[in-house]
Amino acid sequence: MSSQSGFSGIFCPACDQSGTPSQLVRSNQAGARAVMALKCPVCGRTYSYAALMDSNNPHPPRKAKIEFTEKPPAGTQLVTLWLHPDAVVAWHRKFPANPITTMSSAITALVDPDSVLIEGQYAREMASIGIKTGKEVLGMAKEVKELRDEVASLRLREQTLRQFFGSLGMAMPQPLAQQPSSPSTDITTPPVDEYGNPLTPPRADFIPLVEVGGEPEVTSQFSFPTGAAPTADARPGFITRNLR
Repeated sequence: MSSQSGFSGIFCPACDQSGTPSQLVRSNQAGARAVMALKCPVCGRTYSYAALMDSNNPHPPRKAKIEFTEKPPAGTQLVTLWLHPDAVVAWHRKFPANPITTMSSAITALVDPDSVLIEGQYAREMASIGIKTGKEVLGMAKEVKELRDEVASLRLREQTLRQFFGSLGMAMPQPLAQQPSSPSTDITTPPVDEYGNPLTPPRADFIPLVEVGGEPEVTSQFSFPTGAAPTADARPGFITRNLR
């Protein structure tokens, strides 16, 4: 014997095929309390809820559309809003299930002092370059900050190098791309100062001089160190003599 305890929201598959839709009702069967049974009040068929909702079921049953009824949250109050009719239509079309709850959340976010409101024109421009969410806006801001910090670090390094070359009485070498070009310029030739000396800076560790034909000669090229600049006392004598 079975007793109906309300509609289940699931339609009878057999009645659906015959064109007479009927919603199944929950039925408690004696001796099978662990199994939820569903019975059709039209054709009298009984189904197992687990079998109907099994993911391997080749013919899953049709479900009734759930209608949500919005309820005011605790502590809220009813207010009157003035909205254009077209805005009301678009509002309900965009949020058909919970328009009032959505409006409540939007107004709450609007009065939050930490919220940032982006007007439609700027939002469309941001969307045109692929930025559509708050997470993407934050990511872009972080990238801009990292780039600015990197530029500031490079400028500080350039200033340090300029001071170092100034202490040696030499001009700051310019990148080949920034040097004035001419038909007779050889890009493989290193830049020189006004006296014809190469502008390649020396480094802290030097290779000893060797005698070639009775004259001292440097056996390696100099390169700028990645660490601290050499002090005046650490420079070899042939450099300090030329600067006196």
